[in-house]
Amino acid sequence: MKQAVIFDMDGVLVNSERAYLERRLNFFSEKGIQPGSDNLKDYLGVSNQRVWELLVPQNIKYRQELRKDYLKYQETHPLDYRKILNKGVRGLLCYLQQMDFAIALASAGELHEVKRMLKECHLEYYFDLVMSGEMVDRNKPDPMIYHATVEKLGLPASECIVIEDSVTGITAAKRAGLETWALKPKDYEIDQSSADKIVNNFEEILKKFQKISEKYNS
Repeated sequence: MKQAVIFDMDGVLVNSERAYLERRLNFFSEKGIQPGSDNLKDYLGVSNQRVWELLVPQNIKYRQELRKDYLKYQETHPLDYRKILNKGVRGLLCYLQQMDFAIALASAGELHEVKRMLKECHLEYYFDLVMSGEMVDRNKPDPMIYHATVEKLGLPASECIVIEDSVTGITAAKRAGLETWALKPKDYEIDQSSADKIVNNFEEILKKFQKISEKYNS
């Protein structure tokens, strides 16, 4: 029986990937610098370290200097997560909690941004466990974050479902031996064929969990 649901954050709970990229590109434009890549698909689901390796591929010292400047830029140009929270997220979380599913978040992103999103969107209440790529030695696509999440939940992998979107995230979850559902992006296309299921929105996810609950309660 399924007892836990593990969510990715960016591209799943919030439609944030394009907003992140636009903010980075605006920062580089204001600096008069050409980034190493301006292709959204290069950045989907990757760690912050990898993001900066893509933005500034060669000069490590310059990369570090820009990252420091960008931290200040982030503070003065914060994303409003409430505006990009995906429709149906709260309803699904409420249902899962009512049905006694354990609910976890496993994001490749920075912990302070994960916590800010949860606080801004008033979602902290729903999550039993929050994990960030900063909390493990190897970030996605390595399965370490998912192994750690399942271990902390105290459940076998067979009793957990992961909701992901990016190739990087799906790869990490599948390598951890987890059933993985991929949320189809609204405004770009990526290869999600390695996921166990592809779903279009949170309403569809809710219906699937309702069927799971009906099956085990009948």
